Amino acid sequence: MRPGTLVEATRAYVAQARAEGVEVLVTDALIPFVPSLVAWGHEEPAISAVVRDLVEAVEPTRVTVVYLRDDPDTALRRAVDREGPEWADWFVGRLAGSPGTSSVDSLEAAAEHLRREAELTLRLLAATPWSVVTVDVGERSAAEVEECARRELAGPVGR
Repeated sequence: MRPGTLVEATRAYVAQARAEGVEVLVTDALIPFVPSLVAWGHEEPAISAVVRDLVEAVEPTRVTVVYLRDDPDTALRRAVDREGPEWADWFVGRLAGSPGTSSVDSLEAAAEHLRREAELTLRLLAATPWSVVTVDVGERSAAEVEECARRELAGPVGR
């Protein structure tokens, strides 16, 4: 998929919501598409340009990104414990099958990739006018993560 297609789809989605009087949109990783762009083989300058285009595409909408951060090694271990060892093979194979992540050949390499991807995402988000609320997952339960996110959103960012 072309990055321009993502930008235009986002522009249309926000415009339609605005036209329908929708005041709040909640999406799962709609913006800024970094994992997909990396997997498709785009480098940071191209991804940065897409993010800039996305900023323009959603103006004047106020965007708040809730970024859930966790240690990739820990998160991958939890996924394997939850889904079983075959999931690890599937996940590594999925990454290895994409142009931008073809060097991933193990869970350790996947964790390193996820670390770099998270750093890139946060760096690109910091260059936007959007509010970014980062919630560290760690050993928190889902309910605790939700409570932390709600608390952060109720603070200065959410006002």
